[in-house]
Amino acid sequence: MTFVIGIGFLGVLTLVLTTLIIVANKKLAVSEDPRIDQVEELLPGVNCGACGQAGCRAFAEALVKNVAKPGECTVSNAQAKQRIAQFLGVDVGETTKRVARLACNGGNKKPVMPRRSLAVAAKPAVGVAWDMAIVNEPVNSTPFT
Repeated sequence: MTFVIGIGFLGVLTLVLTTLIIVANKKLAVSEDPRIDQVEELLPGVNCGACGQAGCRAFAEALVKNVAKPGECTVSNAQAKQRIAQFLGVDVGETTKRVARLACNGGNKKPVMPRRSLAVAAKPAVGVAWDMAIVNEPVNSTPFT
């Protein structure tokens, strides 16, 4: 008899919690502009960040909000930019191509600028305590020497 009561209690509890989750899902649902998914499909999908956004999804959101122009995507070709502009009914816009700059000469040479490294040492204890110190040191481009 206790077994049947336990199973019945768990069944009722499951029903109540499931109902609460369904109600919460309906009340807390976040609506999103469906054009964002469509614009994201028109983008190249490389998530390079050259447009200044975190990735293609963030760039699509900025395009739909009319914060950015399709021409800011440096990876898309002209036809893709034009299709996005026509879909959103905006001007393509223009942008200058951005190139990443590295502060090193390459090879075995030391970089032009010294790096700031974070030296961390662990102390043996019950809990781990950390000593941190900022150390200015030149970078050795061959770390296994």
